[in-house]
Amino acid sequence: MLQLIGQWFTQLSTYKLEEARKLKKEIDDLLSPIHLPKQIESYYDLVNLKHQLITNEITLQSNFYRSDLLDKDVLETTDRTLKYLHKFMQATILMNNEDYIHSIESLRIAEKSLDYVSRFEQAEFYFRTGYVYYRLDQNITALNYLNRSYHLVRNSIHHDRLKANLSIIKAGILSEAGYDRESIECSEKAVLLSTHEPLTKSMAIRSKANNEFRFGRFNKAAELYLSALNTGNQNKSNVGIKSRFNLAHSWLKMGALDWGKEMLNQVEGEIQNKAQSLSEFTARGIICRELYLHDRPDPIKINMGLSILKEKKLLYELRDVTKELSNFHLHNEEYKLAYYYLDYTNYVVPILGGDL
Repeated sequence: MLQLIGQWFTQLSTYKLEEARKLKKEIDDLLSPIHLPKQIESYYDLVNLKHQLITNEITLQSNFYRSDLLDKDVLETTDRTLKYLHKFMQATILMNNEDYIHSIESLRIAEKSLDYVSRFEQAEFYFRTGYVYYRLDQNITALNYLNRSYHLVRNSIHHDRLKANLSIIKAGILSEAGYDRESIECSEKAVLLSTHEPLTKSMAIRSKANNEFRFGRFNKAAELYLSALNTGNQNKSNVGIKSRFNLAHSWLKMGALDWGKEMLNQVEGEIQNKAQSLSEFTARGIICRELYLHDRPDPIKINMGLSILKEKKLLYELRDVTKELSNFHLHNEEYKLAYYYLDYTNYVVPILGGDL
């Protein structure tokens, strides 16, 4: 049984998903009449969680699945692969719930056991770690991990989805650094790599839209956000909520206030009905409404949105929003407020960032 679960884990790491599904069924059939030792049961639970994540069969919730039992079981065994998998999946769930600081802590522990897993699993680890550092606005460190991931899978015919995801994150980093053309090229590469992965393709299109938005081409951004929404059945995922917010934001920037307001109302309703954390878009929605749908922004509401980002330690998002606030007040010749928001993160980010 341990060998079969190990093969299942390897198939997931190599993205051989059809083989993984078949082996999972075989393992499940064998498991039904027997009681497993704790170590093998923990292996099964963790690999099953990874299986459901990679095959998009679940949406991760905020509580780590069987957290207390797994912590106890892992402490009772010396198996390094099990320890790696436990901390890696814990980090993935924390990441999915926007808790990037604690996600990094779990990834650092997992990295100590990285030599005990395959190079393809290492590539997955480096990708996830790079993504977390990107969300913490540590782009140089993020690029280092992303490049290490790509180096391990660049010749693999089974890892196009991972390579597409790597290109999507790199496109974001390039766009933020001001490399317009290079960011578009990276996003287009991701689109080509995700021909057979509709959801990943929609995220690649969304990354192109994000770049258009960043450089002020709001009409083009709105077109691409609509294209992303019509690709990969986004309505069933958080990606769809994010793309709809981006579309609303684009319309509001263009002055299409009725369309923007209607879409923003829809997004806020969807966020309220979600068990998963979407703190970034809750905060952005509050601030967006104040800037574009009211005659004068309410400072109390603006601070409410900023407080959500500070509480969740969403460092990049905090910088992005305060830059927009600064530009808004600069346009209205309110220079003291423009400077206040421009300088805002110089005081807040060192406090939030800790020793990252």
